Amino acid sequence: MRRALATATAALLAVLVFPAAGAAADCGAKQGQRIDYEDAAVQVFARAPGKRSGDRAIVACSRLTGRKSKVAVESGNSDESISVEVRGVVAGRYLWTVESFSYAESFDVEQHQLFDLRTRRKVRATSEDEDTLADVTAVPGALVVADGKTLVQRDIGGGERTLASGTALRAPAVGGDRLYWQAGPSAFSAPLAVEPDAVAEHPALRTRRRAACLPRRRTVLLRAGGLVVSEAGDGTVTACRLRTRRQVDLVAVLGDGVKPTGPPGRFIALDGRRLLYQVEVETQQGLTGMLVVLDLKTGRVRRSVTVPGLTGTASAGDVVAFTDGGILSLLERGGRRDLAQGAIGHIALTTSDLGDGHRALYWSDGETPRWADLDAAAPAGSA
Repeated sequence: MRRALATATAALLAVLVFPAAGAAADCGAKQGQRIDYEDAAVQVFARAPGKRSGDRAIVACSRLTGRKSKVAVESGNSDESISVEVRGVVAGRYLWTVESFSYAESFDVEQHQLFDLRTRRKVRATSEDEDTLADVTAVPGALVVADGKTLVQRDIGGGERTLASGTALRAPAVGGDRLYWQAGPSAFSAPLAVEPDAVAEHPALRTRRRAACLPRRRTVLLRAGGLVVSEAGDGTVTACRLRTRRQVDLVAVLGDGVKPTGPPGRFIALDGRRLLYQVEVETQQGLTGMLVVLDLKTGRVRRSVTVPGLTGTASAGDVVAFTDGGILSLLERGGRRDLAQGAIGHIALTTSDLGDGHRALYWSDGETPRWADLDAAAPAGSA
């Protein structure tokens, strides 16, 4: 079964930590229960397998209320298996998951679900089955589906509307308050209704007992993709890979004479071993933004760059894009590579599974949407 890369934006697999405003609801999973995802908004964990069926309930616990909801079920046998992937949380409120159904004697199926942690309502969309192959992304309160012929928004409240129709419609992605998509060689965009990020309402929650990668009394900042980021009471922030349990001090990796200012920063799990760390730091030259890609298997920095005018980031898989004032760049092993210059804003990255699996980088140049195929020799598309 194809496994689409997540459309990763700062609103999804990232958490910006705010000072605690009060006592958080206790969402601690029981000892031995597998935790798939955790941030300031939600904890997602798997309950123990049922004695008869062997199925595992996937449960989401809201940090705001402590209310637990079953959002999916995992199962596995010789004829049928169901696996669940957590893509992240949109606007601190909507949990995005993907269920993959594998059958011995029929076509595999992949379905996306957006679950409202506040109202417990949900919406689903199929991205793959016998008759369907589509790109799906999540926006606040809805799933957006591009099947090559139409671009449709399906709302949690039950509504559905067609945003565009034509040919070669694919690769929807979200950058700030813009929804992007492609139609043939051109990029298009439409404004999104922006909701306040509910993460600001969720105070931090400290662990009460020791766990893998988590000593007692630490604040969990992010747990995703097998990586854990946590903060101690003295402000020390560490990252850890569950597979090896290697603890890495995130201040130490920034280098001599460099120290963070303000909140701990923003973290994105790029995969099962690499973490993107975005932070404002103070250097001998003054305040500046900094991006670091850290390999938690080795504890080494793979890529890093200081960005004085850092205004936005986006990532998908191993691709990291950022804006430095009016310059759009990629963070690569050899350093930064500038792609475009102008009135740059609203950047987004996605991977399309409709046909060629190309990776697309979107941005707005003033009011003009543009895109680059990162797997092509030269990009440029606009409409």
